[in-house]
Amino acid sequence: MKHGTWRNTSYGNDLKDILAQPRPPSGCTVVTPAADELFIDIDSLDDLGRFLERFEETFKGMFPTATYKISPSRGKGKFHVVVKAEGLVFTDIQRVAAQAALGSDWRRELFAVVKHVKINETHTCFFERSSPCPSTSVG
Repeated sequence: MKHGTWRNTSYGNDLKDILAQPRPPSGCTVVTPAADELFIDIDSLDDLGRFLERFEETFKGMFPTATYKISPSRGKGKFHVVVKAEGLVFTDIQRVAAQAALGSDWRRELFAVVKHVKINETHTCFFERSSPCPSTSVG
């Protein structure tokens, strides 16, 4: 791999792709977080277990009213988790840091930091299917 070249098909092949506005796949819509929400992108059951552990052991201790909702994502064994921390207002970069700490996809969060540094813009979003998906709420 050449220095300065990104190679990950999920995120595009170069910095230009990373800095571009998110484009949802067919049949999906772009969903953005409320000021008091985090979007955790989970890529495996192991990652989901790590999220649950971090949420219960640390985040919930600091923010006792925090809750989460788990929904299936595109692809087998992948999930979207929406964490709601009522009363908090996250800046874009605080949201990215908290999402990374809770176990969100590291590439997604690193690319959000790159985008923030390069053009002072961060777009946290999920691509959700237009039809409702079953979800699990905990709180």
